[in-house]
Amino acid sequence: MAEPKADEVQLAMDRAHRVLWKSQRADGSWDVPADIGTWVTSQTVVVLKHLQQLDEEDTRQAAKWLEGQQKTDGSFTIQPFARHGDLGATACAWAALYLCGAHAAAEKARSWVELHGGVAHVIEKMSEGDFAALFLAMAGLLDAEKLPCPNTTAMCLPGAMAFMGTRFHAGILMGAIQADITIQSLRGDFKGFIDGIKGRTALDLFRQFQNEEGSVNGASSITAMALPMFKAIGSLEAKTMMDRALRWLETQKIRDATGLHFPGYGTDVWSTAFVTRSLLAGGVPATDEDLGRALKWMADAQSLTHPQPELNNRKPNAVRLGGWGFQKTNHSMPDNDDAGVVLSAIGPALDDPKLDPTLRNRLSQTAELAKRWLYDMQNDDGGWSAFVWELGSKPPGPVMEKQVKVDLANQLAMIPLVIDPPPFVQDPATEDVTSRVLHGLAQVGEKYNASPNVQRAVEFLKKQQTASGAWWGRWVVNYLSATSFVLLGLHAVGVDMKADWVRRAVKWVLSKQNADGGWGETPASYKTEAEAGIGPTMLPLTGLVVQGLIKAGEGDNPQVKKAIALIIASQRADGTWPNGEYLHTNIPPDTFYLYPYAAWFYPAEALGLYLQHLEHPSTAGDERQRWSNEFLDAARHRMDPKADDVIRAIFARGEAKEVNKLMSNIFRTDQPIPPELPDEAEAYFKDTALPAWADQQQLAIAQRLFTRTGWQVAMGLFCSSLPQAYASAHGAYVIVQTQGLTRHTKQRIFETAQFLFDVLDEGALEKDGRGIRTAQKVRLMHATVRHLLLQRPDPKWDTALRGLPINQEDLAGTLMTFSVVTLEALRTLGIAYSVEEANAWLHTWKVVGTLLGIEEQLLPRDILDGQELMEAIRDRQWANAPEGKTLIQPLVQMMQDYFPGPILDGIPNSLIRLLAGDVCADYLGLPPADWTMHLVKGGTELDEWIPQWVGAGTPSERLFAWVSHQFMEGVVAVEREGKQAKFRIPTALTKTVK
Repeated sequence: MAEPKADEVQLAMDRAHRVLWKSQRADGSWDVPADIGTWVTSQTVVVLKHLQQLDEEDTRQAAKWLEGQQKTDGSFTIQPFARHGDLGATACAWAALYLCGAHAAAEKARSWVELHGGVAHVIEKMSEGDFAALFLAMAGLLDAEKLPCPNTTAMCLPGAMAFMGTRFHAGILMGAIQADITIQSLRGDFKGFIDGIKGRTALDLFRQFQNEEGSVNGASSITAMALPMFKAIGSLEAKTMMDRALRWLETQKIRDATGLHFPGYGTDVWSTAFVTRSLLAGGVPATDEDLGRALKWMADAQSLTHPQPELNNRKPNAVRLGGWGFQKTNHSMPDNDDAGVVLSAIGPALDDPKLDPTLRNRLSQTAELAKRWLYDMQNDDGGWSAFVWELGSKPPGPVMEKQVKVDLANQLAMIPLVIDPPPFVQDPATEDVTSRVLHGLAQVGEKYNASPNVQRAVEFLKKQQTASGAWWGRWVVNYLSATSFVLLGLHAVGVDMKADWVRRAVKWVLSKQNADGGWGETPASYKTEAEAGIGPTMLPLTGLVVQGLIKAGEGDNPQVKKAIALIIASQRADGTWPNGEYLHTNIPPDTFYLYPYAAWFYPAEALGLYLQHLEHPSTAGDERQRWSNEFLDAARHRMDPKADDVIRAIFARGEAKEVNKLMSNIFRTDQPIPPELPDEAEAYFKDTALPAWADQQQLAIAQRLFTRTGWQVAMGLFCSSLPQAYASAHGAYVIVQTQGLTRHTKQRIFETAQFLFDVLDEGALEKDGRGIRTAQKVRLMHATVRHLLLQRPDPKWDTALRGLPINQEDLAGTLMTFSVVTLEALRTLGIAYSVEEANAWLHTWKVVGTLLGIEEQLLPRDILDGQELMEAIRDRQWANAPEGKTLIQPLVQMMQDYFPGPILDGIPNSLIRLLAGDVCADYLGLPPADWTMHLVKGGTELDEWIPQWVGAGTPSERLFAWVSHQFMEGVVAVEREGKQAKFRIPTALTKTVK
């Protein structure tokens, strides 16, 4: 793999930034729900149905979603990427499906449960913290008398709750008392005097932890679990708390084509901090307006009015304001981890001397309060936990390697748990949280050589290092992630990165690199340390590891360069990276969640840090989003005066017959300059030559790229460029209104391909080249269509609604489909090209755009600018319009004609969905992809069908080469409809056809 060049790194990072900016919310934040697994929806639905709080339509939609998640054997997995069904998750889904009336799916789930130990085994697993049996009881599928019930009466004694808070974290206490009350209620036993005291004790506890918006810890399932308890208590306060929780759950419902489901929880604070950090690392200045909104949002999200529950910080006179929760509204559960990450984003912004003084003052106050809060949360061992001050400690290395069994119904069995609580019921300081806190503190001025608190934290990390040199990760999977965060934190506070103990960590990380240059690790490493650092390559993890290695002084290491090259090569056309099977940790060793943004910002920040290492002046802070609605709206009302004047003069001087003859001379001949032209037309052909800035060297590079990849370029035209053009409602409307173009669809399609071939052939854009003449003729054709549509009396053209026909925005949008969209298609097809080739390709199309009459202000400055323009036009114009559906069908049919037999009829549709995207295909009314999508994504089944002469590469690369070749081999023999020249293939491409 070639060493990455700075401009390649820059381009990849810019693509990533474009995606991040596009996903920013109106309030300045970023948020994406955590996907913990189907059990969240199952449990929430069971509770809502049990309480009769889910209406019929939502019930149907929830059943639809759950049915779509069910495996063929009837089971449900516990989390994304799990290979096998999980007993608890399947039991919860069985209960939910049963209550929703989805009896066939419920029966399949029940059968799977019975085959894997049955209800008895589900009950047994309550001793390990899996409460699926409780949901079966709420669904009426299990007698509540069979459930083990924790007796929490002792928690109601005076002073007991405060004492228990020194032994267990609040989640354990809340879970125990709500399970006790709920199970008693299901049995009909919750009604005595003692139970009344228990109910008041429960409300006292939950009052501290229910957020103002109604949630408990911002989590759907945790909030839902409290509802039956509130219902059982029945007091006015309990009803009020229940109503608030129900209102919050209503806001969490996600409705889409797959049905209705509930997210695990939001991530807005964590996401906004990491995205901001990534953008700053990539050179975006803190003065950027949109980045400023994010910085202000984080300051606003700080907990300033709701003191942290005393159970979570029992330290006398502690500062209990100034932290952040995982979500902005989760004020009851501020955590050290989010505080550290937010500071790591705010700090670099404060370093910008041009930062607005008002914002600087606000951020400085925010950081100062956060530092005080964090130092009051630091444990005596020097580390930081997630939520609770001084609640247990851990030995070096892994803990929570297996679930601890507890007999819930046996009070005597609880005594050892109280005397010597294991880490899973406490909240000890951990390596990964401590490192992220250190990173944040360092960014706001706290350094190793000046802060005793920082020195204590570094000593904690030294003691926690494993024999291998790595660190265990409590909240990230796992040793590789945690070790990378530790390296980042140590560098930030100024620790000597050449120290032996640090170098041991670096050596271990480097030793775990996969052959392709990436890193991977699975949750299996929580159960056995032998799995540490082992797993298939995951791009988010690779990005995080690269960050740590760069800060450890390994920026010039060939292994790091190989990883950077992999990150660049693996980037999708839309600027994101595949997540692979990278997960974040919920409760090890069994529950994990998918956090999609990790695949967006970790690799992007790695690229930014690598550019910093190269001391490459990033351009990420350049002006963005110049393609505003106002700018493009104005462009819709401008045409092409030079070409329009020629056509107007031609129509003014003759009868229709003479005009048609003249038009035919222009458009239906292959002669460079058609004969018998009026003076205006002859002058037009002489005047509209190459722009002065056209670079023949750049044109030659682009033409060589076309010679090398021409068939794939053509495939990109048919399966991405044209479909994306058709999805633009206004542009598609013009084509449909031009009846000759809709009657002769194959002619229209192949003339578009001919235009592309003519302008990209070698030498086509030299003086008097065929490409120049072709572009000049197409420009006049556009002017002719404009003239005819504007002069047509019925139906009269609606300029107010659609702008002028074939206006400057539409011309620019079409140019983007030939330029940046084609490059995206090549990348998806597995075609490698250099940044130099990409820039030359865009330069060539800017030259062609000028020949077509596109104004210079509508020509993009660079690839990223072109992507921004195309994205703006997609946002403005893509619509579910009948014209697009009319245009796409002949294109699909034409492609189907080139595949043998109906069995492969799905390939064109699958190719369009792959290259143009599902959103585009849906707007065009194309059916969902069939089995052929598996083939076009690289299924090995088709590999043996592909002739050996196609060449080397992966099955998918060989497949695309073969499909393009087969399709275009047929094109060579096609003659366009009507009396025009045969389809003309450039000589260099003709040689590649057998």
